[in-house]
Amino acid sequence: MKKLIFILVFALFAISAQAQDNVSPEKVALIKELLRLTGSEENTHKIFDSMVELQKAESERTLKSMIEDDKSMSAADKAEAKKMFVETFDRMMAKLERFFAEINVVGLIEEASVRLYSKHFTEADLRELVAFYRSPVGKKVVETTPEFMLESMKVVSDTIVPKLDVFIKKITEEEFASVKQNLPAPKKKTVRRKT
Repeated sequence: MKKLIFILVFALFAISAQAQDNVSPEKVALIKELLRLTGSEENTHKIFDSMVELQKAESERTLKSMIEDDKSMSAADKAEAKKMFVETFDRMMAKLERFFAEINVVGLIEEASVRLYSKHFTEADLRELVAFYRSPVGKKVVETTPEFMLESMKVVSDTIVPKLDVFIKKITEEEFASVKQNLPAPKKKTVRRKT
């Protein structure tokens, strides 16, 4: 089974590499120019950073709510749990950022973009796109896209996340109650009396 998976993965990479190899140098140059004009690398970083911040805020809000609602924790334990979560999340995000740097996520996105643009656009289409992004309106689209996307994500977050928090809390409580019910009964300690 592992050999089959390896062969399939290898075949997919080979096909992917071949597809990019079949793209004319002129078309690759147009695609890379389009990516440069659209600020692809910079926008990738901005969007990733924005998503991390939103995820962190949502996670903190959800966890703080769960901690506050836990009646078995003292106020000091709740404060310590919140502090530990923030520290843990910060460490996780730092590791994630290092991982993205190690795998060269920007390079991978560029390779994928070349394949996708090449698949969906002709050289003539790409020339028109390049011309558009060199125009004042095209430049404005590039400048406003990250902020526009962030505002869109925030609107969705503000609309959906409160409902999602309630739902997740409900199903977490249901599942936790189910787990507690299915735990084996604690064994009673028997006290032996000396006679």
